[in-house]
Amino acid sequence: MKKAWIALVVICFSVSGQSPVDRFGMERWMKELSNWGRWGAKDQLGAANLITPQTRRAAAALVQEGFSVSLSRDADMVAAVDNGRPFGHKMMTTGMEAGEMFATDTYTISFHGAALTHMDAMSHTGYAGKLYNGYSQREIDGTGAHQLA
Repeated sequence: MKKAWIALVVICFSVSGQSPVDRFGMERWMKELSNWGRWGAKDQLGAANLITPQTRRAAAALVQEGFSVSLSRDADMVAAVDNGRPFGHKMMTTGMEAGEMFATDTYTISFHGAALTHMDAMSHTGYAGKLYNGYSQREIDGTGAHQLA
């Protein structure tokens, strides 16, 4: 996982035109910019702790117009280099079959990739064998994430 993180950072900075970050720079950022322990050793919310009733009220007070903005996007149903597991949709029955009263369908979704967007959990990103706040990556097994989910 450590190599994957460093590769991701190097790729991001290379694409953005910034100088690449080496392993030592990444290690420095992990120490200098970390919120680990900021809200206690057992914290599982991270910066979401900053979203309080007071900050929500302050944000609502900034509203000057009443329009909505969609954060949705079309599901990508075509396999591509950057979408190895596209969103799938298959009609199981259409109501046109003899004896069928209903149309039914099945969706196949890979929550990680270009087919679907979602809010990710802090259990999905680790570095040097640790998740946020020092939880072990071993907290994630075949049954799911047991911390930070």
